[in-house]
Amino acid sequence: MRAFGLAHAHIGRQPGLRVRRRRPRPRPPHPSPTPSPAPRPPVTSLSIPRWRGRPGRGGGGTGRAMASALGPRAPLPLARLRGARALAMAPPRRFALELPGCGLAHFAVGGDAAGARLDPRVAALLGPPGRSYSLCVPEAPGGGCAARVRAARLHQRLLHQLRRDPLRRCQLRRLLCYGPGGGAGGVQRGFLLRDPGDSPDTRRALFSLLGDAPGGPRLGEFVGDARQQCIPFIPEAQAVLDLVDQLPEQVHKGKFPVIAFEGLDATGKTTVTQSVSDTLGAVLLKSPPACISQWRKIFDDEPTIIRRAFYSLGNYIVASEIAKESTKSPVIIDRYWHSTATYAIATEVTGGLQYLPPAHHPIYQWPRDLLRPDLVLLLTVSPKKRMQRIEGRGVERTREEAELEADSMFRQKVEVSYQRMENPACHVVDASPSREEVLQTVLGIIQNNFS
Repeated sequence: MRAFGLAHAHIGRQPGLRVRRRRPRPRPPHPSPTPSPAPRPPVTSLSIPRWRGRPGRGGGGTGRAMASALGPRAPLPLARLRGARALAMAPPRRFALELPGCGLAHFAVGGDAAGARLDPRVAALLGPPGRSYSLCVPEAPGGGCAARVRAARLHQRLLHQLRRDPLRRCQLRRLLCYGPGGGAGGVQRGFLLRDPGDSPDTRRALFSLLGDAPGGPRLGEFVGDARQQCIPFIPEAQAVLDLVDQLPEQVHKGKFPVIAFEGLDATGKTTVTQSVSDTLGAVLLKSPPACISQWRKIFDDEPTIIRRAFYSLGNYIVASEIAKESTKSPVIIDRYWHSTATYAIATEVTGGLQYLPPAHHPIYQWPRDLLRPDLVLLLTVSPKKRMQRIEGRGVERTREEAELEADSMFRQKVEVSYQRMENPACHVVDASPSREEVLQTVLGIIQNNFS
């Protein structure tokens, strides 16, 4: 089975945790025969010492929460902060900041900043005036999937805290953090919090957030997967796994055609699939299936790694239903694997369309162990018409559906990912005309493919 998710890590309070803050001491200007570059935002660092759990019942491992503060307190460029190597300074790290327009800009903090020229787009965002704070959730080496699941929840909790007063008044951007050479620790997800007024309330809130965070789990080596690790805090996960355990090892499609309908929210999938199934005398199935859809709201409120596991399992449960029903009649599916994959890709990829995996990448291929439909139809409508339909429905939307409306780039990444899907690819259908016209178009495509 294929599931989506990124490895996050651990932020939380442990025994002996403390926060230390030191200012870098100014050094004499560095002589240079050429004009000096424009001053860069200085860096102060808030760090939390590394904590090591003892091997045993809780597992051994490391966890560290890290926050850096960048602002105009001292007139020193990044390249001149090497002398301020106090214990409070976070280890050298590199960052990728998501810019307005969904581009990415890279910059370094710590030892790696020496001699580096700061991207002017980053300098404009980091000040002066004001102060910026980077908060990242590092990866615990050897933590396994259990650590990823727990860390993803902690990452989401951090986001919720940053959206509350007084921090909600600051500007919040997504941030990626990685070590020199891409070594241990991997890519860490986090946030850049910018306070244009450099308010003491912001600093106090951040210190409180780092110092008073709920105690995190001790991260060690685990064997398992995202679904099993959900059970301690999502009891419904056990019920989902019980259903999966009842599935046959292999399923095979019957002699009748299987047709999947995909598309963004409010493109007419519900109406079209019902009309097509009535016209053809086909069985209509949905993913996630009815047997687990009552828990959809619970899993939609969880981090991506857990959400994707739920929807991936739903596809495999639907596959067993397809195998059974396609021996008796045609099968119509309202969403299937392509929806799971495209939303996961759009969620996990930071930046604009240029950062999506290229066409023909393996991520766009259908999973080998999942029953494949004979035809996939992708319904599309204009953004304006889609918004009109959404406003007229008044139906509660999932988090990702709400993000489609708030983030046009997220929507574009979903649409492009749909278009890059292969084996089977999506057959695009304009669903803007009347219901009857769309139905006739769809029936014509089906007839041409199964004549």
